[in-house]
Amino acid sequence: MGTRPFKLQEWRPGDQALFVRNEAYFKSGLPMLDEVQVQVMGDAASMVITLESGAQDVIYDFAFQDVARLKTTPGIRVDQVWGGIVNDTLMNTRQKPFDQKLVRQALAHAVNRERQINIGMAELASRGANRSRRIRSPTTPTWPPAASTTSRRLARLFQQAGLGSGFEFELLASTPTRAEDLARAQVFQSDLAQVGVSARIQDVESADYRERTWGDKYQVAIHGFGRANRDPDTLFRVARAWWPQNNFARL
Repeated sequence: MGTRPFKLQEWRPGDQALFVRNEAYFKSGLPMLDEVQVQVMGDAASMVITLESGAQDVIYDFAFQDVARLKTTPGIRVDQVWGGIVNDTLMNTRQKPFDQKLVRQALAHAVNRERQINIGMAELASRGANRSRRIRSPTTPTWPPAASTTSRRLARLFQQAGLGSGFEFELLASTPTRAEDLARAQVFQSDLAQVGVSARIQDVESADYRERTWGDKYQVAIHGFGRANRDPDTLFRVARAWWPQNNFARL
């Protein structure tokens, strides 16, 4: 656009954008490509297939579970860049029983972070602090050690909240939004089942996920947002999920 190496020639929302070489670009001999076509694909698995078949030259933000295999695939190079994504679990405090602090604490302790990393994210993430006031990335100088928990404390919290076996809730995820969401939800579901809590997973389209998280229409949601590689303050100013007021938890 303007003085950049490529110009926008065509844009079809939800389908593709075509950028062509800017002949007036101020750097001699550049760009080296005549055009770049950006294809929109809503399914991460299909995106990987198009790369392996040669239909696409570059793909971005595919499922973590495909990384190890693609690294060993001849003719494909995988570049990993620390993007500073904070992966969290949202709990809506306007939905019962999540209006109780003890219930929220119990579910927070029920998240097995190591299993989330090893299984849900194919060991391509690192454990951060587990207290909401300390959301940040290990790449920041202020990153603290994570607090530990025990199954005994988890059981005590559920007991104090008056919740026994048979407690059920809906766990929202969106594979089209983040390819690893469903795997994370399944790990969480498995962990909760061990303490008598049933999480019903709903894997929805991106538009539905956004409408429900922004519109106060969910109980618990698998969630993630970027910019954590910068000052932690950035998260609380940019991401509505963690705004001091009117955030996704409705606190």
